[in-house]
Amino acid sequence: MSSFNISTRYANAFMEFADEKKSLEQASKDMVMLEKALINSKDLKAILKSPVINKEKKEVIIKEIFASKVGKVTLEFLLFINKKDRENILLDIAKRFNEIRNIKLNRVEAVVVSAIDFSEEQKNLLHKQLIKISDKEVIPSFITDESLIGGFTVKINDTVIDSSVKQQLKKLRKSLVKN
Repeated sequence: MSSFNISTRYANAFMEFADEKKSLEQASKDMVMLEKALINSKDLKAILKSPVINKEKKEVIIKEIFASKVGKVTLEFLLFINKKDRENILLDIAKRFNEIRNIKLNRVEAVVVSAIDFSEEQKNLLHKQLIKISDKEVIPSFITDESLIGGFTVKINDTVIDSSVKQQLKKLRKSLVKN
């Protein structure tokens, strides 16, 4: 069975378990935090994926790191994942959980990369436009990248809207070379 299928099963099971325990909102926050922690910590990923470190030691590490940061239900789930030898795909499970939650809540995440920081008014206007385009609740995150020269890009799932000066220059160059 593929990692995607396994992570989907565990993500769905955890969602049902958290819902039963009336702590789905807390579990959702925990899984967002967990995903970020695993993405940002190479050491934590290495520890969880290491076949050299035994289950008991990983359990201690999980408790040490997450006991004060996540809810009781999430901690139980993390320990269960460790017990089932699935800690090596914990990042995939967290990502899949967050994707499924967003689908159920009719949400999408949008990454907006711009050459300069947007004002709050510009962020609000863009947010409203993204809601119209996607017909879903949009959760935007804003990043600044000066290499764009000007303009911005928006990535929603697999769709990229690129209105950057850098992209326009590439198109112009292609057009000039072609002619």
